[in-house]
Amino acid sequence: MDTGLDDRQVARALRGVAAGRVSAMGDLVELLGDSVYRLSKAVTGDAVVAEDAAVETFRQIWQHVPSELPERAAVAWALHLACEVACERARGLRLAPAEPNGGTLSQVGHS
Repeated sequence: MDTGLDDRQVARALRGVAAGRVSAMGDLVELLGDSVYRLSKAVTGDAVVAEDAAVETFRQIWQHVPSELPERAAVAWALHLACEVACERARGLRLAPAEPNGGTLSQVGHS
């Protein structure tokens, strides 16, 4: 699958993130932001939840980027993480549907 994303550029940015360079995180968001958001929106079906999932994806990348990642796997690794985060958010949507008063079904009987 050709995503149009450059593994070399993403891998370079990920190495910078692993080294703690904030500017590299900005580069990574520039390179992957649209793709991460679109994937998250496709999974969740909700723009607000997708935005939250995208932010969480980049937070997790900042905290857990591997220091050694094969260059050819850089885009796949990041998008796989984005998919996992979006799926987690989508499960949350299905498990706790909102009630008209703003509560969730899990809060019923717990007033």
